Amino acid sequence: MNSIIDLIRDNPDDQRIYNFLALGKSPDYWKYTVHSGDALGILGLNKDIYSHQYQRTPLNYLLDKESKTGRSCFPCEDRKLSKFLFHSLSKQDILKPYGNQNVRTIGGAYLYHLENSVVIASPISIAVLDSTNRIVRECSHNCPETLLKWYQLNKPTALHLEQAVLASVQQTFNLGHWFIDSFPLISLATKHDPSLLELPFLIDTVDHPLIKQTMRKIGLSNIYPTLPFSVYEVKNLFVPKICNFYNRVNISSCIIKELFQAKTDISQQVRQVTASTKIYLSRQHQVRRRILNGDEVEMSLKSRGYQVIHPETLAFDQVASIISEADVIVAPNGAALCNILFSSNNTRVGVIYPESHIDDYYYRVTMDLGLDFFGILSMNTNDNVPLNELINHYYYPSVSSDFHVNLDRLNQLLDDIES
Repeated sequence: MNSIIDLIRDNPDDQRIYNFLALGKSPDYWKYTVHSGDALGILGLNKDIYSHQYQRTPLNYLLDKESKTGRSCFPCEDRKLSKFLFHSLSKQDILKPYGNQNVRTIGGAYLYHLENSVVIASPISIAVLDSTNRIVRECSHNCPETLLKWYQLNKPTALHLEQAVLASVQQTFNLGHWFIDSFPLISLATKHDPSLLELPFLIDTVDHPLIKQTMRKIGLSNIYPTLPFSVYEVKNLFVPKICNFYNRVNISSCIIKELFQAKTDISQQVRQVTASTKIYLSRQHQVRRRILNGDEVEMSLKSRGYQVIHPETLAFDQVASIISEADVIVAPNGAALCNILFSSNNTRVGVIYPESHIDDYYYRVTMDLGLDFFGILSMNTNDNVPLNELINHYYYPSVSSDFHVNLDRLNQLLDDIES
């Protein structure tokens, strides 16, 4: 136990802590779930660390669309991929993989208010503490228990704020998580109470130019970053929450379509792109997860009438113009797929997954937008992998690795998505 405590004192995100606490647990156990009695005991904590001292106000919203789930297609019959993604449909919280507690339910949207609170953030977790330093689990993320223990052990100096809004998910270095997991919270809360825009906002990271564009659009300027590590003492803390992923996706889609309407005065370059209804979102300019034979892949796509775009080189309203006109969108799995939030109701989406790393985020986004999904693995692979093993390798095993795409598989994807 002393060695675990020492690890927490030095770094509450040390993976050795969570690997040890997960020993003997079931294969679908989410290792950042540490609220069981035995795990708390190892940390020198107990069930008294949890609080319900907060006020909660419902946030009302109306989704002007019929609830619809898209169709799932797997052109290369990748059983490993389909098995993993279909299992995902039971999940409520897409930021966690699987577990008995993480089942899909219809949740509401709320604005929590806490007085004399503490916000502790690390790259993996967020702990929101009440005035008695107990964890408010409804407002926390991943493993607040180890952050509480770290706080008790180190007694770090906190930055004091009179008021603040917490809209962090510790993931917005990824553009998709910003638009789907943070941005809807901010938008819904500030529509409910516009005066919140005058307060400091605690947000993960805000360096991406598209994040800056959206913040300017809604008038958000007073930002306090929570990454990489931070501790804030806040006299009046507001925490917006949208409990269901389907609602977050569709609220985000509705709001950004309002904010970034397709431009009528777009450049000639963009007008040429919008003349095509088949779009490929390239990530060859990114620093990770690039396609090793990317030139071959893009030549093959161009030969079939696809326009290749690099979304990061265009203004967001230009991207909106392109995506809103597209009938077919194909892309490697990655943050560029958040642009499908602009798509029309009949758009078909094709996703190419590296064989070394599959996840379910943009599959669920596609499904919840009611779009048809077509997915392939980049290469032939062993399909006889047990689901438990896929789950165990879910969380960023080789998320940064570049990969090769089999052109026969790519053409099978294009044949099916265009038919």
